[in-house]
Amino acid sequence: MAERLIGGHYRLLDVIAAGGFGEVWRAHDERLNALVAIKRIKIDPHTSANERAELIARARRATPQRYAMSRTWWPCMTW
Repeated sequence: MAERLIGGHYRLLDVIAAGGFGEVWRAHDERLNALVAIKRIKIDPHTSANERAELIARARRATPQRYAMSRTWWPCMTW
């Protein structure tokens, strides 16, 4: 995959790990000029809006402490 910019400033570089729930990418934060890790959740394009919302809610519940910490240290983080 060619480098891709997401969230307005995260340039995806390469996949670090992958599993049933998604992929973790090594990325470059263009605003902070720093390497970061980005988790991309796999969601089937045919998933309903309600199912999509539930998957995202499950992902947030699975990592509440990491999410809170990332918001503290990286306030520009986007979901």
